[in-house]
Amino acid sequence: MVIYQQFNSAIPYNLDVREYSECDYPCHFHGDFELLVCLEGQSVVNINGESFVLPAGEYTVVLQNEVHGFSLRSGSKLLVAVFSEDYVRDFVREMSGREATKRIVKISSVELNSSLANITPDTPRLIASAALSLLCARFLYYSTECKTSTVRKSTDLVHKMLSYIIAHYTENIKLSDLASAIGYEEHYLSRSLNKAFGKSFTSIVNEYRIYHARRLMNTDPKRTLLEIAMESGFGSLRNFNRVYLAIIGEPPRRK
Repeated sequence: MVIYQQFNSAIPYNLDVREYSECDYPCHFHGDFELLVCLEGQSVVNINGESFVLPAGEYTVVLQNEVHGFSLRSGSKLLVAVFSEDYVRDFVREMSGREATKRIVKISSVELNSSLANITPDTPRLIASAALSLLCARFLYYSTECKTSTVRKSTDLVHKMLSYIIAHYTENIKLSDLASAIGYEEHYLSRSLNKAFGKSFTSIVNEYRIYHARRLMNTDPKRTLLEIAMESGFGSLRNFNRVYLAIIGEPPRRK
């Protein structure tokens, strides 16, 4: 399931910096940018369905609304800095009409470490902005090309589709509803979803419904499975049981 992080999409001057090690972070997207810096070992990064290895001492930038995730091998450490466009206004303007064709940026360890030292939530905004802008500028001039960004258009469409699904998955929605809502032909949307996620519209909707149902099962013990099934968007308990078994691998039961 692709997760939409609303909290990383609407907060002015958002800057969230974390370190991860030996873990898998599922595919997600948000309206902010994201800096990924491999500190140790190797990180496997996936952006828009394409995976690549990010070696230690190198970095990449995830653009707004790009679907991405990562997997950290044993002994690997990754710094993740999510930041809003407020910090890099010039970068946002310069990225217009450009497409990322290379993802990995190599710079000197001195320059990289100097920049990272100034990318913290406690750093004054102007200084953090300068550090982020430097790394984004490197990415801009060494990892992008001037061209009509079909990839960017594709990720914007993915954002629209997932945003609609997230807002309506508990309802009896169909692909035709999505097509009408965002103004695209059904077959085109179906192909776009399969290309981005390797899954159909129905499969994606059901994954969100099951995620919602499991949250209710764990937090509201008074609700029956039938109530949970109906509230999660399933038309019947039988359908809920069937989809739950297919996705989770076991029948729904309370712990």
